[in-house]
Amino acid sequence: MVLYLDWPGFYAASSADAKGERSWALAHGGRIRDANPAALSAGITRGMGVAEAKAIVAGLRPRAWDESEWTPARDAWLGVAAAASDTVAPGFPHEAWLDLGAHPQPARVAQEVVLALSHAGTGPWRAGLALAPWVAQVAAELRDPPALWTDFVGPLVVDDAPAFLAGLDVAQLVPVDSRHRDRLRLLGYDRIGGVQSAPMEALRMQFGRDAGRIRAAALGQTDRALRGTWPPDACARTRHFPGGLEDREALRGALIQLAQHLAQGLAASDATAQRVALSLHLDDDPPREVATRLPTPTGRAVALGLKINQMVDALLAAQEREGGASPSVHAVRVTLSELKRSPGSAGRLEGMGTDAERTEQMDAAVASLVPRYGPTVIQPLGEVVRPRRERVLSDWRQIYAWS
Repeated sequence: MVLYLDWPGFYAASSADAKGERSWALAHGGRIRDANPAALSAGITRGMGVAEAKAIVAGLRPRAWDESEWTPARDAWLGVAAAASDTVAPGFPHEAWLDLGAHPQPARVAQEVVLALSHAGTGPWRAGLALAPWVAQVAAELRDPPALWTDFVGPLVVDDAPAFLAGLDVAQLVPVDSRHRDRLRLLGYDRIGGVQSAPMEALRMQFGRDAGRIRAAALGQTDRALRGTWPPDACARTRHFPGGLEDREALRGALIQLAQHLAQGLAASDATAQRVALSLHLDDDPPREVATRLPTPTGRAVALGLKINQMVDALLAAQEREGGASPSVHAVRVTLSELKRSPGSAGRLEGMGTDAERTEQMDAAVASLVPRYGPTVIQPLGEVVRPRRERVLSDWRQIYAWS
């Protein structure tokens, strides 16, 4: 499940210039992105054209958009929200998506996130929770304007996406190209429910290969996993154990899997990490936390697994010395930081033109090497197997700084 968070008044609340009785507004793309209470009470609304806003409030000079100006305020509220998720994907500074799929009770966690943000002095918030990120955003945006709220309003939870979307206007079908949405309306599909029940043959006749994507969107499905991009210099993963886990061998195995997921996250960014921070949740006690700095940066799952197990064993031993009984582990969260680019890692190819152009360039490069070095000169990294002794020594060297 993905939680979408939207703070409509973020910019006015974060700007010292917006305080007071003078009308203040922020412009972006020719429209008003935000305004302070004085401007809103004068009749300015978010999304209004700048020319219209100036006509309403004489002498209004909307502030120009500079996204970097709002980064510190954005990071402050994201720091509160990110405690509940390993995958945080900000949009504009006033919004973000959080992946809560790892939690056994995502709806409860989503409620706690919005409460924590409110207690931190932010908001009010519009929030939506759904399997697809775009459905969560649509759910949040259907909330009444925060100015009309008289009490705390939690996230709108979408358990049945097709039923939720069926009655909405086809314009809300965000993943579908706007030209296709316009054509759907011309064909008589004013509501998303009509697209859900339309014969696939009819959709294929009108939209060709895009018909399947249109139907999937109408059912609230998505083929894009949420990719965490915040914080940019860290990689975090959490493992939950509903009901608690006391079996030490099972815990060690789970921590090895956790290390593998962390290694995959680092590999996706061509990075290694040197600092490991761990939070251990035991029964109802406050989480026990510990951090350490590795002698050398690593991105290998085996090395990370060894270090994480060492850290957890030390925390559990300390807990047993204090309480006597073997504690039950409910969750383990590991955050890797001080990220560095992997030594010898190859640059990525995303910026090298189209897929066809990249393929052509790679084929030409390989063809120039094969006559001289043979057909196995280039191999997929996953197929290059180092000797076991070399791998074991490398992992232990990274943990204990052997020379």
